[in-house]
Formats: sequence, structure tokens, C-alpha cells
Amino acid sequence: MPTPSEIGPVRLPTDTAVRGKRVDMLQSLAVNTDGLAITGASDVENGLHRIVDDLSSYYLLGYSSTNPVPDGKFRKIQVRVLRADVNVRARKGYRAPTRDELLRSDASERAARTPKSPVDAAMAELNVDKPNSPLRVGAAYAPLGPAEGGGGRVHVWAMAEIDPMIARRGEWIGGGTVELSVTARDGQTLARRSVTFPGGERSASVDLGEVAAAEGEAVVHATARATGGG
Repeated sequence: MPTPSEIGPVRLPTDTAVRGKRVDMLQSLAVNTDGLAITGASDVENGLHRIVDDLSSYYLLGYSSTNPVPDGKFRKIQVRVLRADVNVRARKGYRAPTRDELLRSDASERAARTPKSPVDAAMAELNVDKPNSPLRVGAAYAPLGPAEGGGGRVHVWAMAEIDPMIARRGEWIGGGTVELSVTARDGQTLARRSVTFPGGERSASVDLGEVAAAEGEAVVHATARATGGG
């Protein structure tokens, strides 16, 4: 064990300076973001009173800039009210995005909208509004190469969704079964799968596996049956 003489003196001035710098940074951040910095035990009560007052009665206003120039510059905001006895707190301003930031943002949004896999593509198909359709079906495939005798081989996924109004009927309370099949143009069945979904759910996804369509065309069919009959 080291003796106190071996540890060395504690540099209190340095520690105090570091703490003071951190407090200054926290307070600066709070001021510029309309936040509240509680940096000492004596500040807690006043801080809690302010929080209660802020949450009791207030209006939250948004601001949309009329300046579309993507110059990356800081733009000041000044808010004034004509009504008496009203306290206004607002941000000092904001930094406009640059052209590169806008391009990256647009690219990220497009990437988020693009299905990442065939399963995502099948799910996206169900987002299309199809009114008065009791059973909605979405399908997607991934090409695997040519098939013997012509045509192609694909891996097929499908989604089936019961209309919400139909799913609330009594016979669907216990769930149901969805049967999906893939047929060629001539009516030949290429794949068939069924899946059961429990009560409270109204959709099912099915991996139909590899399908070889000699004529290069296939059709997905779906049938849904409620556990309660009908």
C-alpha cells in the first residue's frame, strides 16, 4: 500500500477549474436550447417550480423559415408578443443546412422507402389502399436463375391480410388459417403453403420457397378461413 507521501498532492485549483468549465458549458447549452441547467443542490427547488409552471399553461409555437438558401449559416430568431404578462422563451436561432446535408437527407429518405429485402417488398404491397377487399395479398420474389425447359426459378414470399372490419367479426376472434398457392399460367400448382394465425392477429407471412415457372409467369392465390367457421 502506498503511503500518503507517495500519492502526491491533490490539485484542487485544477479540479475546480475543470468543474467550473463544465458548469459553464452546461449553462450555455441550456440557454441556447431553452433548457434548464440545475448545477447545484440549492437550484433544485427553483428548477422544479419552473418545470411545474411551464407544464401548467403554455403555448408551443413552431417556426418555418421563408429563406430556402442552403448556406449552412446561423440565422437568428427573435420572438415578440403584444400581450401583457406573457413570458416568452425561444431559441436564439438555428443553423441552416448545407446543400450536401440536404442531398444526404433526401438520399436517406429514399433509402428508407426502398424495400431492403423481398419480404419488405411484399409487406409494402399491403400498404396500398384497397377498399372493400376482404383479403389483401402481396407477393415478392427473388430471381435464382434459369429453369430447366425455359423460364426461370424464383424464391417467392407472400403476405395475406384480413380486412380490419372482417377481422372484428365473431368468427375471427379465435384467429384463422391462410392458404397460399402459386400456379403456372396453365393452372399447374407450383407451390402451396398454409399458416395459422392466432386470435387478435389478422395477417400472416408465408415463405413459399423456390418456384420454377417454365413459361416465366406465375400467379399467387390466397384463401382465408376463420377458426370459427365461415
